[in-house]
Amino acid sequence: MTLQHWTKRLYLFIVFIFGWGSAAVSIATENVIDPYLALICGMSPLCAALITYMSQNPSSFLARIHFTFPHTYWWLGILLLPISFFAVLYASYELTIPSIVWNPFFLTGVLLIVLCHEIGWRGFLHCAAPPHHFWRTSFLVGFASSCWHIPIWLIFFSVSNETLLIIACYLMLTAAPLSFVTIVSRSIVMTTILQTGLFLIMFVAITSTTMTFIMFSLLLILNGIVMLLHNK
Repeated sequence: MTLQHWTKRLYLFIVFIFGWGSAAVSIATENVIDPYLALICGMSPLCAALITYMSQNPSSFLARIHFTFPHTYWWLGILLLPISFFAVLYASYELTIPSIVWNPFFLTGVLLIVLCHEIGWRGFLHCAAPPHHFWRTSFLVGFASSCWHIPIWLIFFSVSNETLLIIACYLMLTAAPLSFVTIVSRSIVMTTILQTGLFLIMFVAITSTTMTFIMFSLLLILNGIVMLLHNK
C-alpha cells in the first residue's frame, strides 16, 4: 500500500470515528448536551486532517492545506459567484430569507464550521490524491463527504429524508467546483468563502422545491464551466 493510499484511509477512518462516534453517543446517552457533540462533529474533518498529517509530517500543517491569502483576481470570482446565484434565484422566485441568516453569530459559526470541513475534505484529502485524477477524486471526496454528513444531519438536526437527499446531492454537485478552486488558487480560504456563500443560498433555497431545482441547475452549469477550465 502506498503512502498516499494509507494517508487517505487513515483520514477517512479518523473523520468517521469522530463524526459518527459523536452521533452514536448522542443517541445512546440522554444526558449528553447535543451542541457539544455537534461541535465535535463539525470540527472532526479538521481534527482528522491534523492528526493524520502530524503523524507523518511534523512540518507546517498550514502550508500543507494551503491556508493562504494569495493576491489574485480569483477573489473577485469567488465573491461574485454566490452573489450571481442569489440574483438568479431572486429574479426567478419570491425569496423568503430566514432572519437567522442575517445573524452575525450564525454567519460566523457557519464560516468556522465550513473552514474545518474544507480543510479536511478539500485541503487535505483531495490534495493527497494524484493531481491527474481530478474528476474521480472529486467524485469520491464528494461521495465520502455525503455519507459522512447524512447520519449527522439526521441525528443532530432531525431533518426529513427529502432534505437529506437534497443535502447529499448538494455536496456531490459542489465537490468538483470547490476542489477546482482549491487547486487553482492554492487557498483553502477562498474555498471556504465560496462554500459558505453557496451553503447559505442552499439553506434559503431548500425551503422551496422550485428554488432547489434552480439551485441544482446552477450548480450543474458551474460543473460544466469547471469541466471546460480543467481539461485534465
